[in-house]
Amino acid sequence: MKRARKLILIACGIVVLCVVAFWLSASSRSLTALPDDVSIAPASSAVTPDVAAFSGAWLGVWCGGPPTALIVEEIHSNNTAEVIYSWGNVPDRKLKADWERETAPISNGKLKLSSDDEPNIEFSIEPDGTLLGRYELGDDPPAFAELHRIPTTNVTAILAAAKKPAVFYEETRVPTHSRVGPTKDKSYGLQTTIYRQASAGRHPVVIFNHGSTGPGIVPANMVFRGGNEETFFHSLGYVVVVPMRKGRGDSDGPNLEEDNSVSPAVQLDSAIEDLQAVVTYVRQRPDVDTNKIVVAGVSRGGLLSVAYAGRYPTNVAGVINFSGGWFGERMPTADFNFESFRNAGHDARVPMLWLYADRDSFFSLKFDEREFSTFREAGGRGELVEVRDIPGEGHLLFLWVDRWRDKVTSYLKSF
Repeated sequence: MKRARKLILIACGIVVLCVVAFWLSASSRSLTALPDDVSIAPASSAVTPDVAAFSGAWLGVWCGGPPTALIVEEIHSNNTAEVIYSWGNVPDRKLKADWERETAPISNGKLKLSSDDEPNIEFSIEPDGTLLGRYELGDDPPAFAELHRIPTTNVTAILAAAKKPAVFYEETRVPTHSRVGPTKDKSYGLQTTIYRQASAGRHPVVIFNHGSTGPGIVPANMVFRGGNEETFFHSLGYVVVVPMRKGRGDSDGPNLEEDNSVSPAVQLDSAIEDLQAVVTYVRQRPDVDTNKIVVAGVSRGGLLSVAYAGRYPTNVAGVINFSGGWFGERMPTADFNFESFRNAGHDARVPMLWLYADRDSFFSLKFDEREFSTFREAGGRGELVEVRDIPGEGHLLFLWVDRWRDKVTSYLKSF
């Protein structure tokens, strides 16, 4: 059973590609497994409320993909718990649904599953009442899970809930009417994934924008639904929106961004009009606080977020740029990055947060500093954060939540 745990990170579909990590949507529709003799006893009266809060049945998904369940059957007076930990079928990752029982300690607000070596798996209760799982294996980015309490101790109801598809998002098609380039005067639907908040009322929103396909590494039809970063933003109370631009994932239209016959300026204009369509859609939702719309993204999605705030300066409350750029610094078209950031700096109004890492195969920190200086000299406001010593590819900084959690949380609290 311990070996099966090591497959979870692989099953998450975290693929180290040139500009993006993605999670297979098929995983989200898989089911988790539980034994028939599940039972939930009241926590010992000797334990504190924060420990007793772990009691019950929790269901969720790892990094937006493989489903999981944690059943805390009994909590003893010594702050140990009898738990069932389970995971679902992920056929394309050769992971079969299964479960295991064990005794787990609860200490300092964390329930930790036992492990002789790796992986390390622990759970903590977030302020909104969700259960946040953290899975760490070797030098890979930690994976996160968001689990929700099944509001019953009835065994039949718990087993029935675990058999349902573990999908915690909705999908829609956002209409966009193109006014630029080869797609001018044509209308398309943009495949968009939305992670709502369970509570009523209006919530802040993060729109997270994907990167490019790279030099043919990422299939253009691969749907990006978010993962660690989605779980993080959602845990802070944000509605998280993950759109796919024209020609990507299940969106309509041609993929202009990978068409060398289309100028970089038109490529970016096309991406901006897609993002504007998504912002327009989001502003019409009854669960969104239109005064707190944040655009964020990785690689090309990072530059896009900055450029959008320059083009539509009153539409956003904040911008978070992870490893942003349209072209790598060694490409002959790299000056387009400076041009785009200069234009955004001239017109954008909100302070931004830029996060870059060393060991990035596309952008060195010196190059990033030059880009940020260009942005600032044009009038842009914000902070550049340099993160060092990430294992492996620095361009995948957005996966390493622990390396930027505090900085991003502080930034989001500033407005």
